[in-house]
Amino acid sequence: MPKLDIYVVDTNGNPLEGAFVSCSAGSEFMKDVTNEAGLIKFSDLNPQTYYLTAILKEYQFGKASAVTVSDEQHAKATIKGERVAFSVFGALQSIQGQKYSEGSHVIAVGADKTIEKAKVNPDGSFRLMGL
Repeated sequence: MPKLDIYVVDTNGNPLEGAFVSCSAGSEFMKDVTNEAGLIKFSDLNPQTYYLTAILKEYQFGKASAVTVSDEQHAKATIKGERVAFSVFGALQSIQGQKYSEGSHVIAVGADKTIEKAKVNPDGSFRLMGL
């Protein structure tokens, strides 16, 4: 059966971990999230043309890409994303130096009233995305 490897990278060719990728053809629909190598593998596909789309906060991807998979083929496709926003990393602690409890949140409000929220990790670190 045909297989398809999908790589999601930035404009410099660096892998993008955590990108949501959908792969569809006719009534078939598959989805997954890229690993640390920016890779998703689909197997046992039917031979046909598949349409690929990717979503990842802070990145913009072009229109859906098409890849045709034939019998017994191991096809590969690459989706490139352009960074259009950024993140801020930080650590949160009280004035007394104590870390905040897990489940706390950090919120940023933009000049245009957009709101970005991040959950604070057990060690007090956080990442606000989409700035």
